[in-house]
Amino acid sequence: MKSSSQTGRTGTRSVEKTDPGMMSFIGMAVAVISVIIMLILYLVPFTGANKRNPVVVFMGCEGNFPRISMMNTLHRAGFDMLVADEQTELDPDKVYIVAGVGDNAFDYMVRYRDQENVAGFILICPKLPANGQIDGFDSQSPYKDIAIFAGKDNADKVEDLKDARIIFERISGVDTVYGIPITRGGLFASEAFVNVSQNRYLSMSCFDIKDAGHYLFSPMFQNELAGYIGVTYHNYAIKDPSFAGINIWFALFVLSFFGAVAGLCIYLAPLPVVVSDIKQERVPLQEKTAVGIIGGVTLAFVVGTIAMSFIHRLRFLIPYILVVLPIVFMLVLTCSRLKFILSREDKFKHKNGKLRRPVVMCVLIGLFVLLASAIVGDMKVHVAYPEAAIAAVAFAVDLILSSGLLYADRRSRSLGQGGCSYYGNRVIFLLMMIPSIFAFLFGLVTSQDLVMYSGLEGILATLVPFLCLIPLRRHSDRSFIPSILHAFTFAVMVLLVL
Repeated sequence: MKSSSQTGRTGTRSVEKTDPGMMSFIGMAVAVISVIIMLILYLVPFTGANKRNPVVVFMGCEGNFPRISMMNTLHRAGFDMLVADEQTELDPDKVYIVAGVGDNAFDYMVRYRDQENVAGFILICPKLPANGQIDGFDSQSPYKDIAIFAGKDNADKVEDLKDARIIFERISGVDTVYGIPITRGGLFASEAFVNVSQNRYLSMSCFDIKDAGHYLFSPMFQNELAGYIGVTYHNYAIKDPSFAGINIWFALFVLSFFGAVAGLCIYLAPLPVVVSDIKQERVPLQEKTAVGIIGGVTLAFVVGTIAMSFIHRLRFLIPYILVVLPIVFMLVLTCSRLKFILSREDKFKHKNGKLRRPVVMCVLIGLFVLLASAIVGDMKVHVAYPEAAIAAVAFAVDLILSSGLLYADRRSRSLGQGGCSYYGNRVIFLLMMIPSIFAFLFGLVTSQDLVMYSGLEGILATLVPFLCLIPLRRHSDRSFIPSILHAFTFAVMVLLVL
């Protein structure tokens, strides 16, 4: 005889326990404490600024920048931070260390080489100038400290050297092919070269660095950077570097991140499942047209990505397309189910359960995603529109579409038709992931970093909101509150990846 606690294949329970039990309380406590720690970690880097601190000014940074972690690293080392653009003017009353990032890093050194209040230069993954000439630079000119940080380069022939080693050899006079490097670090040690005058420094990571901007996020790089500037520019700093403060901050962030995830899992484990996980693996007849459209859009994107990857002026559009595609797919699915959603017959009515549990889950998960994203990235979009306007539009559009699709899934299950659309059909969700996965693999195979990282960003924008919604979708039969969480996390992901 069938259990009365389940109906059909959807696994909807008729009895819901109200007492979550001790395990849930423990899990909730761990998650809340972890989120509080993340909030503290977000605020800590803003301390330590001082008008007398020398300033490390980053130039050439495009896209996301690890503002919070880098600020913490530099403040603990006794320095301030500035992310500048081409129009930024340096304050003549402050001491600067110019850090050029990416292909044009060498150009920033040329620009500021004779500025008196610039104490030295840091080149991060630089490229040789277009003409291959670096006239006017050697081990004594300019008589300022120059450091180069780059990826792995274990070439044993002069003709195989990468740009960073070539630049270092020309400005230092050091032979890196036959010279013996200094090993810095532990398990993932980097190799370093220093000239006799100790004013030219080269550090090569043990990893291949495909993108200078993403290299900045590495805790190992930030730790080594703090060590270098702390020793080289100690005469300008007003305090000694605190490496314990840097390492503890990174360790606490990792622990709090996984602590929040583990706490939420422990909290949810004993709770009764109101709606079972995705069971529908066949596309319903009502949605086959929508799936066909999604497939056509995906195919067009695949062809377009291949074409745009060879056109420099269009290549930058790929990340924006990938961020918009989830909304486009959800709109197509909503249109295919619009009649079903608006129908007045057999309306779905949720149980009269308390709102406290779904609201608490929504707030806790939302804060976790927001704080983790704010710590990891700068949340500043690099388009000509205000961040607030972009986030508001993304939130509003996603809220409308996700509310309708979640309601359609609830109603379909209550009618015994199984899960449907975005929230209840595994096939449809996997189809929505294909464009981002293709972009990642295509960029990886063709060594196009922009396309590869765009694919990763698209995966984040599509996958994270869906994963965050699973607890509320399974443990609550409401539609609007989970949709708020989905819209909020999608808006956060848009700000994070753009």
